[in-house]
Amino acid sequence: MKKHVSFPQEFKPRHAWLLLTILSITFAEVLSGSTPFGVLNPLEFLFLAVVYGGHLLLLGSFVFRKNRVPTLAALWTAGAIFGMYEFYLTKVLWDNPWDEAVVTQGIEVFTTVVLVGLWHPFMAFIVPLMVGEQLLVKDPHISGLFPKWMRHPKRWVVIALFITVATNQGALTANPGVIAVVVPGTAFVLALAARRLVPKEKVESLADILPSGRPLAGIAGVVAATYALFIPLWRPEVSIPVERQMIAWVIYAVLFVLVFRNLRTSATPPVVRVPTTLFTRRRVLQFLVIALLASVIPLTQVYAVLTIWGGALLVATVMMTVSLRGAFPNVLRRSRHDPEIDRDPQLSDDATDEGSLTSTVE
Repeated sequence: MKKHVSFPQEFKPRHAWLLLTILSITFAEVLSGSTPFGVLNPLEFLFLAVVYGGHLLLLGSFVFRKNRVPTLAALWTAGAIFGMYEFYLTKVLWDNPWDEAVVTQGIEVFTTVVLVGLWHPFMAFIVPLMVGEQLLVKDPHISGLFPKWMRHPKRWVVIALFITVATNQGALTANPGVIAVVVPGTAFVLALAARRLVPKEKVESLADILPSGRPLAGIAGVVAATYALFIPLWRPEVSIPVERQMIAWVIYAVLFVLVFRNLRTSATPPVVRVPTTLFTRRRVLQFLVIALLASVIPLTQVYAVLTIWGGALLVATVMMTVSLRGAFPNVLRRSRHDPEIDRDPQLSDDATDEGSLTSTVE
């Protein structure tokens, strides 16, 4: 029987959907400089809302309705599926438009690692959900999924500043005039969203406010129509015969297997709340000043490339390993067993008990 969820009187789920959409666009498109006016230009926002809001709400609803406390591996895998839209909507994973070399076979491997392994899983999916959970949910847990050294709220501010310095390039560094409009304009939109879309009373879980039923079907229909429109019409010069598409299909299949299997395990993270004192005018001003300085110093472009590309390879490798371990724990555990254990069932039972005890103590 479907669980009845009672919301605070002022709470409107569609406000939460809009807030999550704005956060996803801001972190993924505006912060990177790919679409600096993403939340300021109505036409750009409408398109990005379909792409980012649509994918986030669809995948977020799927994940949190399957498991109200998913693991970081489950969220990362769902975010990687999110990033796969770059194969068919923008086609940059077939042929990167900002790379002079034209790829006619296979895929853009390094671009795929960055976008599917790092950028979209975190900046378009996990981070917006994490920030949205802080604003909407009584006991937020996504922040608690990260390593202990990252759980301190003040360190999230440092991480946010680090990402800003690392990613402020492209359109933002090319034109200081753009910076003068985008940074305060986007800050105003975020402040307005926090004021108008965040209710005073919070709800129990993201699972209770993400769309379901007819709204979810409507979102799915809009996203599907976008794919149907863009696949034949957007960048038709990019050739994607079946043999090239099979690579993407294999990646899709692997990610779907991983997300389904990781969703079978619930996480037990601590509740981590970001105190409102971190959002004072002084801290916001510090953030904006660092963003501006990072945008006009040429050295940061080199720093950004090294950080994003090197970091993407590291993060994608670590998260894929974590996801595989979460999806196939028994297989990986058996592969590490001593041969004597496999031959002696009693030793196998003792080893299992010892492993359980160690896990509990930790």
